[in-house]
Amino acid sequence: GLLAAVGGGEQGATFQFETITTAAGNDKNQDNQNANRTQLHQQQQHKQHVMVFTFPPDYVQRAQRAKRRQDWKESLQATATLVWKILQIITALGLILSLLILTVAAILAMVAALIAL
Repeated sequence: GLLAAVGGGEQGATFQFETITTAAGNDKNQDNQNANRTQLHQQQQHKQHVMVFTFPPDYVQRAQRAKRRQDWKESLQATATLVWKILQIITALGLILSLLILTVAAILAMVAALIAL
């Protein structure tokens, strides 16, 4: 994600957990039997745990650099995969061709042996 792309450490992005306190909202859709519970609920305060991210001023450049590096690695891997598949095809065709040549040579040797008899 963005946090990994920007990097951590002293010069990088950081995050920390904080607890914020908010007052409960006023819910007007409560029926009469829940009125007492709603009043108690409104008097209470809610605590929420949130993550607060802090990014360095040059986080856009860092993220773009990480994206370029990732794109370069992906294209290099795709090229290497293509070269490997081409080598496999060439090897397979070479084996088939050599087997064909040996088969023709064996047939010619048998024909020559048959004529020589």
